[in-house]
Amino acid sequence: MKRLEVSDEDRKWLDELSNIIRTEGTITEEDLAKLIEFIKKYSLPCMFFPHSLGAGVEIFLHSEHPGIDPESILCITNVHMPKTLERAKESAGDDWLIETFSPLTHSEENKRILVFYGFPEQDSPDSYRY
Repeated sequence: MKRLEVSDEDRKWLDELSNIIRTEGTITEEDLAKLIEFIKKYSLPCMFFPHSLGAGVEIFLHSEHPGIDPESILCITNVHMPKTLERAKESAGDDWLIETFSPLTHSEENKRILVFYGFPEQDSPDSYRY
């Protein structure tokens, strides 16, 4: 599988974003847009997961060696999504997260990547709504 290696600068930003999520609990709309850009640019594997407070998405870095699982770089849940009044009015609960990430998690390319790494097929995006 041919892929673009994540640059050191972009890896550092992803690590910083993961720390922001853990310490501050939410990300900005700008960070969300940049994260989506990186997932697309590097074809980063991503998949939904259920959790007690709703849905989440886990994002991985590609493995540098064949036969080695990808590295989980960050997890974002519905509670980490940017807190803006406009979005709060438009979407409730898990909808924003699912609508934002399902085109990435359920793309044909991502499905092939997940199969390559041995992940089970994902359920439909609607199955992660609470």
